[in-house]
This record gives sequence, structure tokens and C-alpha cells, in this order.
Amino acid sequence: MKSYRGYHANEECIIERSCKSGQYHYARGNSQWLGNGIYFFEDTPEKNGLKHAKAWNKKQSHSNPAILCADINVNLDCLCDLEDEKTRNIINSLKDEFMMKMLILVKKKPKNGYIDGIFFNMWDTFIKNKKIHVIRKHQYYQTVTDQTLGIKSGIPNVYEICIREKKCIDNPKRVI
Repeated sequence: MKSYRGYHANEECIIERSCKSGQYHYARGNSQWLGNGIYFFEDTPEKNGLKHAKAWNKKQSHSNPAILCADINVNLDCLCDLEDEKTRNIINSLKDEFMMKMLILVKKKPKNGYIDGIFFNMWDTFIKNKKIHVIRKHQYYQTVTDQTLGIKSGIPNVYEICIREKKCIDNPKRVI
């Protein structure tokens, strides 16, 4: 079992519903960063997950922004941690093997060229013997300062967690 703590940002009514009844905003579509799922920014000792959740709310221009904090627990055999070199090599090999077939099925390439959402959304169609409940990736996301200055970077600054199986989320609490 692997455990993380994460922050999820959204409109206040969605955060309240998530905390009370476990109904989360489930992002859908092939353009999502890591495919369909409930997205969190991972907590770190520097609290950079919370900082990025605040930046997400600002970028989305939520009228009543709120943030929840939750524990994320996943069995190791259902975790796709893209920070692990062995896992990353396996994923890249599978992507090379199946991507052409996946693009034929969805009948188009994404406008931005990023295919990760398509790849993970089609996972269960092509890889039937390995379930993924949580995907974790270190990547760059604009901070409030970056947004204000209109700049971007290629240096990863936050761990993003995509929850594909809601039962991995425990103890959601509104923090903002």
C-alpha cells in the first residue's frame, strides 16, 4: 500500500459535495493530462500541493473557489508511478506498441499533440491484465506568480495525481 496526501481545487459547491457524499468532479476526455480521473496536487513538506491547488482555482476563475485535502491510498499493484524508472520504461514501451491502434480507434490526434490522456483512457481496452487506480507524475504547473508574469517553465514543480478509482480517496476535508 502506498499513501499520499493531495489537494483538489474546484467550486465550493463541488468541494462541499465531495466532502459530504464522496461525489467528486471526474474530469473526462482525451485532452486530460493523464486521462479520465479525479485530479489532485500532491502534498509535500513545502505545502506545494496546496499552492498549486490555489493556482488552479485562480486559473479556472472559479467564482467561489474551495480546496479539499484527502488521503490517497493505493495498492502498489494498481499504482502507475511515472517517477519510477522501471514503470516509466514499461509505459513507454507499451505506448510505442499500442499508440497507433489507439489513435485509429479515437479517429484523431489531439490538437496539442499530447497523447497521454488517450493512452491512459484506452488502457483497459489494450492491457486487460493490469488495472490502474492511481497515476502519479512530476510535472510543471503554473504558479500564481507564473500566471501573473505570463511565464511558463519546463522544470517540474509539483506531483500530479490522477485518481481513476474513487475508493482510493479517504478522509476528504475542506481546507479553504
